[in-house]
Amino acid sequence: MTGPDEGRLELDDSGGVVDASGAPGVLVDLADPHATDGLAHTPLDSWVERTAAPWVRAHRRPVAAVAVAAVVVALGAGWWSTRPAPPPPPALLTLTNAPVVGADLGGPRIGPDGHLSVAYTARASTAGQLRVVGLTGPGLRATGVEEGADTVAAGEVAFVQLGATVVCTDPELAAAAPSSYGLLVRTPGAAPGDDRLLPMDATTTELGVAVRNACLATELPAHVSVLSADLTGPPGSSVLDLAIRVRNDADVPLSVTTQRTPGTGIETDLSPTVPIAPHTSGTVATRLLVHDCSATPRPTALTELPGPVVGPGYAVPQASSGVTVRLGLGSEWTLVSYALPWTVGQLADRLSTACAGAPTVSARLLDVAGSRSIDGSWLVTGTYDVRTSGIGVTLGREHFTGPAAGAGSSLATTDSLVPGVRWVLAPVQLDGGAGRLPVTFSGISCDDRGRGIPTSMALRVTTATRFVYAFELPLDAAALRTAVDAACAPTAVVQVPGWGAVTPGAAPAA
Repeated sequence: MTGPDEGRLELDDSGGVVDASGAPGVLVDLADPHATDGLAHTPLDSWVERTAAPWVRAHRRPVAAVAVAAVVVALGAGWWSTRPAPPPPPALLTLTNAPVVGADLGGPRIGPDGHLSVAYTARASTAGQLRVVGLTGPGLRATGVEEGADTVAAGEVAFVQLGATVVCTDPELAAAAPSSYGLLVRTPGAAPGDDRLLPMDATTTELGVAVRNACLATELPAHVSVLSADLTGPPGSSVLDLAIRVRNDADVPLSVTTQRTPGTGIETDLSPTVPIAPHTSGTVATRLLVHDCSATPRPTALTELPGPVVGPGYAVPQASSGVTVRLGLGSEWTLVSYALPWTVGQLADRLSTACAGAPTVSARLLDVAGSRSIDGSWLVTGTYDVRTSGIGVTLGREHFTGPAAGAGSSLATTDSLVPGVRWVLAPVQLDGGAGRLPVTFSGISCDDRGRGIPTSMALRVTTATRFVYAFELPLDAAALRTAVDAACAPTAVVQVPGWGAVTPGAAPAA
């Protein structure tokens, strides 16, 4: 190599550095990897080099054994987690639904006294005779085998009918699943009381559904009552807020909600479902819609509502008003009605606030005519003379729609004039306090015209104060029926697109 004057070092034959004077420097062995100190990049590198590596070199065999064991454990765990599931053990008893004695269909039968009977055809797979002891599960108190054989021999099929008493006070009843129920069986050689439980599965009727429905149909509604009620709303609003305080004195958790009840008088909105724990209270919030301000609103008496609860301890007056609710136990529901703390007249007075300041309105039929289309549908148009002290008239009846009250419920004109009948009342807007209002009724078939003639027409009148009031004005049903019958007559004028009006049976004009 060249000398340091040229920026280079010169080595002698032994690898030493020769300085400018020719004297040898520090000898460096370039072939020795340990001739220089390596740089430790992190504290971990230093720990590995100074502590871990020497320890591993001193304990090579134990470390190798641990590593091999770890690999074996990892492989075993992987095989265990991916191995196929072992086949289930054979069932001691295989059950199939069968009709109870005196019935035509399989499944449980519950009498008015709360006694449950259920029957199965059973096949045993255990050698010897398998004895059926009874039925068990939430809401049941077993009474044993009622009909058929109480023992089933291996490989044979036997009919067995079991009985139990329904117990509606069991707190586990609400959450009971199909597997919560089963048979108690005794294997050969087992001592009395040393019984085995055979859970039910989806192949047999769900006993929990039958037991919950029986409790909702019998004793649970009487354990629920309305403690108080509050009806509020601004004057001139057809929608009123109703809050009812409901008490659950049962030993099982219940749920309460109101359902939508469309009609032409007073409509109830869907309410959020309120779960009520045993022996506690909850508040159900819903809304009422008043459809007709042409007279004092008339709510329905409790005794005329579905499933009225009028038992001891309620002190229900003869003319008590009521509210219909859905009462739920687990996944099952029933419809019942409870008394409100007002008579029908008192509730009517409270509902009248929705009609405070209502304008006058009247409608008189001036003319009506109908026609039929080639596809069999018909169309009737009536012209009404409408007079009101308001400033605007809208045709159509509003109903609650959308989610529950408080969660997005709204009002919309969505259905026909008569629910369940294919009479469609087309919405029309009339501005001003008086004028002629054309109202169109239509149907898809003349065969449906006998199902019912609408007897009222829904109007909403807007006042100068921007309040909107709903009215149900009577219609001339006889005139409407005459017009529909004339439109559906064999010689009626038929509207044919592109051809104009023709008479059935006659060829269209060229």
